Amino acid sequence: MPINNKEKESILRAIRTNNLKIKSIESWKNFSKNLDCPNALVLDIQDKASLQQLVKTVYDINQKKNPADRILLRAAAGSDKGEYNQSYSFTPGADADVIVRLTGDEFKQITPVNGQPKVVSVGASMQIGTVDKELYEKHNLSLPTASLIPYVTVAGLTANAGHGTGRHQPGFAGLIRAMTLCLPDGNIVRIDKNHKDFKTIRAAHLGLFGIVLDIELQCTEAKKMQCVTEARSIPDFLDEVKNGVFFNDPYVSVMYVPTYHKDELTNRDYKNVIVYRWRPVNKSVNDVNSHPVFSHAGQELEIKLEEGLHVVDLLREFPDIIPYYMRYLVSRASIGTKDQISVGPWYTMHYQTAFPWDIDDADYLFKTGRDSKEISSALETIVQSLTECRNNNQYPIVDAVYLRMFKGTNGGLSTSAHGHGEHVCGLDMVSSIGIPGYEVFKDKMQDYFIDGPLKSKPHWGKYVPADVDYAKVYGENFTQFNQTLKNWYEEHGLKLENSMLLNSFFCQVLQLPHAPAQQTDLSKRMVLTTVIAAAVIATQLYALIEGEDIHAVNLRKRLRAIAAQNTFDPSCFSFFQAVCCGRRAELEKEEVKKVSFEVL
Repeated sequence: MPINNKEKESILRAIRTNNLKIKSIESWKNFSKNLDCPNALVLDIQDKASLQQLVKTVYDINQKKNPADRILLRAAAGSDKGEYNQSYSFTPGADADVIVRLTGDEFKQITPVNGQPKVVSVGASMQIGTVDKELYEKHNLSLPTASLIPYVTVAGLTANAGHGTGRHQPGFAGLIRAMTLCLPDGNIVRIDKNHKDFKTIRAAHLGLFGIVLDIELQCTEAKKMQCVTEARSIPDFLDEVKNGVFFNDPYVSVMYVPTYHKDELTNRDYKNVIVYRWRPVNKSVNDVNSHPVFSHAGQELEIKLEEGLHVVDLLREFPDIIPYYMRYLVSRASIGTKDQISVGPWYTMHYQTAFPWDIDDADYLFKTGRDSKEISSALETIVQSLTECRNNNQYPIVDAVYLRMFKGTNGGLSTSAHGHGEHVCGLDMVSSIGIPGYEVFKDKMQDYFIDGPLKSKPHWGKYVPADVDYAKVYGENFTQFNQTLKNWYEEHGLKLENSMLLNSFFCQVLQLPHAPAQQTDLSKRMVLTTVIAAAVIATQLYALIEGEDIHAVNLRKRLRAIAAQNTFDPSCFSFFQAVCCGRRAELEKEEVKKVSFEVL
């Protein structure tokens, strides 16, 4: 059973009695809101000593309980400060009775490691973008590879086998030289290469071995990055893949925006792929243009439009708009039409974007050879599948498909395990929940990537299907990880079946017989539709569509038709204005009538 009020009060009493530097709140959600723990006790921890005492308190309570009724405690990223200071994992790794967030300064520091050149100790709660910027500006160092999302934390990225890009680069875990963890009994340990299971644990620890306090990372000398950005069609890009585009530069990232033309796979006129080719240059090289931004598709739309216009709500209700929307707005904002060269600090490789909360990301990693034929095959399959969807009047992806290639990291449950001469491609398919046809498309892609010829592994921090046999996916490494986990607990005098860190999700995917009685329903994601009438959204969006190209004309025509077919209360406009002014929370308490209408 979940934690009860008496146990919550016992924990809070221990915090007060011992003057622990801990702030408590009720209820927790991750950024994407697919993980909702309304009854969780959320604790913001200021220092290691307070964390140790808290963990010891929960450990002592659990010692008196049946293992199936144990209190679950998990660490999550984020705090109540900052719009993007959240947990970005889609998987229910943080599902627990007690959720701790390491918010104190102790967990947000970078310290050079004595006697180890270019190795630094980084606090678990530092966001990757902040780490890279501080390393560059204060220590003349850079991370050789890192997530392209600046908001994910060091601990979160390592737990889920996160990765960046780079033909010679490991997954992010491959940079780890040592880890410091708080065990489930409150003791603190540090492990490095001298520990027999270090490579297995660092590759994808999933937060099961302890709460990560800091990680020692191997860095490289700080440089700037020269970036060549190139707009390409699908067939032109596939030609470049055959010609070694992923091997011609040290770092290559790619974004493909579906436009839902029937001949997208063969027509060279549609510039809907952008290729980012980075290479390090000396710091003395002058900056050129604005730094490159590997944009979340629709970034400018998100910043300028989505917060107030709720465009995705319109797409859910009128999916026939999606092709025009993708061709004119998303492709135009994210791809452009011209190639360019930029130079800027190394840390500008990160995303710099606003994220809508209702995105869904199916991310698969698979091995690829020197000819990259697996990458070509994967992209061709996606385009063909989307074309089939188009023929059925469905347009499941309203964001983009992202591709990166890197060398990878072996060991344990690493998603980037590889053999000699092999590299790994990370491929994300990103859309919004509730888009007609998306779930069917995602299921089809799951069958292709996992059961098909690529034998892909889903990213531990993204979409992890529940109906997959992960022992089959990982083979011997799956058995190795479970044995390492068991050995770790025995080594430290702990019982795995009583671990506060082992929740139902991990028991399920790891096929462990220690599932707690608590079961949280995480199978559904709600679509929180706006109360703004579709006509209001269409009218306001119409006013922002400029130009006379065919896609702009078609989009304006369709938006005008939607607006004309809707009868709505003029008060909706005042509601819309209030949303733009940031007062949505107040007005959502009022009832705004949404009038039904027929689709043309």
